Amino acid sequence: MRIFFEHTHYPLDLIQEANVPEYFCTYVEGGLSAKIEYVGYFFSLDKVNPSKSEPLFILPKIFINDIGKVFGKYKPIDLAKGEASISKINDNHLKVELFELSTWIYRAIHRYASENPTSSIVGREQRTQRVTSRKGNNSYTLIDVILSLIAFNKEHQNLITYLTITQHSGNKKIQWPKTISKVRPILQKGNPIYTEFLTKGKNINFDEQLVVIFYSVLDYLRIKYHFNVRPPLNYELIPNRQIQSMIDNGKGTRLLKSIRKKYFKDEFVALWDLLYVFFEKSESIAAKKYKDEALLAKDFNIIFEAMIDDLLSDDDIPSGLKKQKDGKEIDHIYKGESLIPSSSIYYIGDSKYYLASNDVSQNSISKQFTYAKNVIQECINMQNEGIDMGDLMYRDNLTEGYNITPNFFIRGTYNEEKCKFDYTNSHFESIGKEFRNIHFENRPFDRDTLWVVSFNINFLYALSSYASGGASTNDKRDLKSIIKQRMIEVFNEKYDFYQVIPNNFQDFIQLHKQEFYGKMLADKSKNIIWFAFEKGHEIDLSNLLGALESHKVRLSL
Repeated sequence: MRIFFEHTHYPLDLIQEANVPEYFCTYVEGGLSAKIEYVGYFFSLDKVNPSKSEPLFILPKIFINDIGKVFGKYKPIDLAKGEASISKINDNHLKVELFELSTWIYRAIHRYASENPTSSIVGREQRTQRVTSRKGNNSYTLIDVILSLIAFNKEHQNLITYLTITQHSGNKKIQWPKTISKVRPILQKGNPIYTEFLTKGKNINFDEQLVVIFYSVLDYLRIKYHFNVRPPLNYELIPNRQIQSMIDNGKGTRLLKSIRKKYFKDEFVALWDLLYVFFEKSESIAAKKYKDEALLAKDFNIIFEAMIDDLLSDDDIPSGLKKQKDGKEIDHIYKGESLIPSSSIYYIGDSKYYLASNDVSQNSISKQFTYAKNVIQECINMQNEGIDMGDLMYRDNLTEGYNITPNFFIRGTYNEEKCKFDYTNSHFESIGKEFRNIHFENRPFDRDTLWVVSFNINFLYALSSYASGGASTNDKRDLKSIIKQRMIEVFNEKYDFYQVIPNNFQDFIQLHKQEFYGKMLADKSKNIIWFAFEKGHEIDLSNLLGALESHKVRLSL
């Protein structure tokens, strides 16, 4: 197994040694080195020495920190030299994690390719799925077969435990009728004493034979790929060197064919199919008959966008909002509670797939403000056309103030300390960077006053959630709550908010509308008027004293 990283420069001889085709590479430094601009899985047969053929995984650049180290301690080239290089790593946990990470990436690309069959970003995509029969074996990659074997082990523990108990129970029990009839006893004082006993005989059990082959293959793959599967101790396994010999000599498929008709239970038929596909593919590699296979994504940022979209975005977004009329497309958009109570608003996000050393560009910031303005305008158009907006509120026609539109950047990160191979915790948090767009100072409720807040999310969490079919509803709700909470913190830091309950709602608005344009917003459901003033700007509130009630407040969840 070789591990490469996208967009990383490697010596040309190493690229060639790994049998990476030229069309996967971009040559740099006058052709002396090359980089692979893909993420995913590739297997190329070494026709000179098939036993040296190794799967190649290209992992995302996100695991390279700002000083160029992978996982905080290794140079990328340390993991690219194949099994001999990886075996020298003292961290056995890392070896296991490398395979697990590689297969999560593989699953994520597969899901994207399955859901976007016309996408041009996935190159030479094999139609991959769980292996269930020999029919159409060539449509499965070697990694598919390995993952299916691992999955079978996880999903059928009860079956194999039951088999072990039933097949081994009673094997040492004495068969007294047979012992009495066939063994001559010694008589002492008239009592027979038996020095030999006949126990329950054990016939060849083909179910158990298949299980032994299965666990032996898993152990062989565990050593080869470092995944974390431990075969049970109550089986005497076939040694790894013998499994390799079975592959080299084509004996694996022949052995399986010889016992094919012995199985009737569906689970064991499925297991037989899996093992046959494994040996068939492995033997074709040894015989130099295997074809190259790959599942690669050229623009992995698009798949990362799909990961975050799966965590946050709504499916029922009206036409013209996500795919905007000017040709722009928002990364993420969902309907949520407004920062001002008694209404809803669309939250607008942009996912960032960067190297650790890179930061959000001014171009990205400007585009995010444009996305938000387009959403505001489209919602105002629908409102003007009399379309029922439900509890969505963008513009209050009484005060002509605009509701606050939440905007955010979300960046995938890998933190060696916080997120070390943690697939279950989002580590979703604000990074304390905000960007503002204004037309007029001190007008928080103006359509051109926009803020973008920034977040980091554990890349491994987003990856595993997407590859396994999606995060739970509770997890999604928690992420959205963090976004809203951070938006509230920013606005409380930047502005002072007041609630006013006037004696006469509409008269009060007409009296003060011009004076506080862009600083007031009506909540008609509660007869409350919100005022907001930028901190550091002195405001004369004497004109508000005619209100029935006026008090300073803070936005809150």
